[in-house]
Amino acid sequence: MEISIETSIGNVRKENQDYSDFFVNSDGHYLLVLCDGMGGHQGGDIASEMAVNQLGNTWKNDSLATAPEAAQWLETHLQIENERIYNASVDFDDLEGMGTTIVAAIFIDGQCVIASVGDSRAYLFQDGILKQVTEDDTFVNELVKKGEISKSEALTHPKRNILVQSLGVDESLDIHISKHAFFFKDLLILASDGLYEGVSVEDMLEVLQDDYLTLEDKTKKLTTLALRNYGKDNTTVCIAKLKESEVID
Repeated sequence: MEISIETSIGNVRKENQDYSDFFVNSDGHYLLVLCDGMGGHQGGDIASEMAVNQLGNTWKNDSLATAPEAAQWLETHLQIENERIYNASVDFDDLEGMGTTIVAAIFIDGQCVIASVGDSRAYLFQDGILKQVTEDDTFVNELVKKGEISKSEALTHPKRNILVQSLGVDESLDIHISKHAFFFKDLLILASDGLYEGVSVEDMLEVLQDDYLTLEDKTKKLTTLALRNYGKDNTTVCIAKLKESEVID
């Protein structure tokens, strides 16, 4: 796969609690993970890095063949990481209350299997259309689902960044998992909230549609736009696509 990751501390924060990386297992299948940590002096840093690297190290030694197996793997191991981070926050006073959002994707058997908790997002860019394929675990999104506010009102709601769940904060966890066909020239975009707070869907689409930009150009341009328009939070963008040699006939 071709993958590009760009991250920025932003214009206000003193530390970058975002963390993202990708890993390849024994069968040559890719796992992408992006986390946005929170809580404590260094708790957010630790929670996000723990989640990404623990998942990645486990993935590198595992072997899977199908999308349903990948979905079950994500369900099982996100639950394990939730327990691991939760126990660390209980055992160490300086890590009390730490947690992290997470969005992870596995590419296998012509599909992209996506899992998420929190408000870090995954988008699919297919046939010129950009679609958010994860659900925000936020107070405001709960209001939208109940019909109490509109999607447009949610964009500027003062409580739009309040999470209703994240990895490591509670013992129980409701993981969102979905499976999507993934083709040559499709793009998967993983992003922390610093991106979509600063870059509109229309501006994201304009960058992604530009065939003259490399993946690295696109991640850098999206991050730059987010910093210019918003910049109050850490911003991380990961974009992935298949190489021609990986296309399944």
